[in-house]
Order: sequence, then structure tokens, then C-alpha cells
Amino acid sequence: MKQFILIFQTILISSIVFGQNTNPYKVFGCNTNANYEIPISCLFRVNNSDSKSNIKALAIDFDKSLTYLLGENDSIIKTLNIDPEEVLIWLSTDPKSDKYPSLSPYHYCSNNPIMRVDPNGMSDDWVQDIKTSQYQWKDNVTSSANTPNGYRYVGSEGDDIIRDLNIPTTFDYKRSGGIGAGLVDGGVVNGTSTNLSAGLSVDANISFDQNNTSKNNKLGKTFNGVTFTGYMNQKSLATNSDLELNYSGYLEIGYGNNGRYKSTFSPSQSYIVEQGYNPSEASITIPANQMNKGKTFHDAFIRVGATNNQAINTRKEFRWSLQKVPVYLQGR
Repeated sequence: MKQFILIFQTILISSIVFGQNTNPYKVFGCNTNANYEIPISCLFRVNNSDSKSNIKALAIDFDKSLTYLLGENDSIIKTLNIDPEEVLIWLSTDPKSDKYPSLSPYHYCSNNPIMRVDPNGMSDDWVQDIKTSQYQWKDNVTSSANTPNGYRYVGSEGDDIIRDLNIPTTFDYKRSGGIGAGLVDGGVVNGTSTNLSAGLSVDANISFDQNNTSKNNKLGKTFNGVTFTGYMNQKSLATNSDLELNYSGYLEIGYGNNGRYKSTFSPSQSYIVEQGYNPSEASITIPANQMNKGKTFHDAFIRVGATNNQAINTRKEFRWSLQKVPVYLQGR
């Protein structure tokens, strides 16, 4: 492993500092057919600091694209061909590499430097079609300055789309004590309670669709819509098993004119919870093709109630505003 690391570092360094031709007089206009052989001792070399290694140094002949692994007294242990592509690999990873697991973290412009440029290492960005209001990915767009006519610059992240839709990117986690009552033991009214908490998250639903590739979107990056996920966590405090408050309900999203989207909660083990609590979640995706210009998101509700037949007065409701800036305040 040390051998390859040393070779890689040597290639990068020497590609910058070495530039001599086999004919040292060529720069003065003297062309000759004489064959100038450069002795190994005169090649660019890097000594190996690992004294235990049988490889004592590396010598590189750029004219022949060869690397020599040298032993004692400059004896050649092995000769390696220099791969030009290795010389062109970046020394550090792309700052957005975690968003493109299918590509090498050392790639430049999705390995397409002829058709694309990346001046700031911050990847390509999202824009919005002014006419259709649809969000699109554009290769080579990195700011408002190079956004083509007919489009509006949005940003490089999925959260930039969320913010552009005037939706908050984070929501408060809400807690409540569920209190109810029931008839047990021959008609005697007993009280019951539970610890109940609820949360909400939002994400831009983004995928890589090969059917959506184009000249300006080589990877087919596609905005599919906005996904809301509701979380509910509960723990019954009832001593009587007949009155344990097992809540069930649904997530509701308000969008557009009287548009209400609903999804029922189901048990979930997708996140860690305290012992004794029962987590559940529900998700709703508003498709991009249903998001029309002029429509806005209004609010999100989690509405639940205990499923116990003997329990009464157990309904709970949690609400979040889906407007980062209230619509009636926009434009002031």
C-alpha cells in the first residue's frame, strides 16, 4: 500500500516541477536525431523514508511514461507504466461527494470536463422554469449570474427548493399528555393517561432518472415532489390494561384551494425510542406534477385518538404551519 501511495504522490509533485525534454538543446531551436538517454541517477526521484522497505526510491521518466522502483545502488526492482489518467486525479475529495454515491469522490464535473465546468466545487444547481413553475436541474448553473433566460435560480440543495416553496425546513417537536376515562369494574369511572409526542419533517423528493437525462442534465436528476413525514410516539401510563391508550390516527397536509392529503399512521422502528414507547409514522408526498403556480402549502395536522373501546375523551391534535413567511405578509 505504501508503494502505491508513494507513487501517486510522486506523480503529482513531479508533474509540476519536471519539464525537461530528452534533447536539452531543443528549446534553443536545435533539432537533432541523436538519442539522449537520461541515466536513472539523473531522473526525477523521491527517496523512500521507510528504511525497512526493499524499495529505496522512485525514479520517473516522463518522456517514456515509466516509473522505476529502485533498490540498493539504484538497482531496478520493477518498472511501471504511468497511467495519464492517474496524473489527472484530484488530490482532495469533492465537497459534495456524499450526494453522488455513484461517482468517485475525486471526480471533476461528473467525469465530463469538456461539456461542463465547476468553478467553485459546489456542484450544479436547481432552477425553476418561470413559465411552468417546475423545478429542474441544470448542469453548469451555479448562480443567478449564469442562469439561462426563462429560468429563475433556486440553489444547489433540496432544502433550497423547500425554502423556495416557502416551507420551513425544520419543525418543533410537540408533546402532550393524553388524558381519558373509561367505565370498568361494574360501571365505575376510572381515569387513564399517556405520554404522547409528535413531530414533522419535510424533504425534497429527488431521484436520478435515466429517462430524464438531457444535454443539460447528464445524470437525470429529477425533482419528484415534496415529502412530509409525521412521527408519533406514545407510552401508556394506565395501571388497568383495559384502559391503555393506544393511539392511532393520520397525518394531514393542506395544499392549494381546499386540498387535503391524508395518510394513516403505522408502526415504525426507523428511529430509536425510550423503552416502553411505541413509535409510528406516516408519510405524504405531494407530486411535482400536482404543484401548480399560485398554490401554496397551508398547514400540517396529526390527528389521533385512542382505539380502546372503553376509553372516552381521548382525541388529540397537533398542528404546524407550512408557511415560513405567512402568505399575507409576502410582498410587503
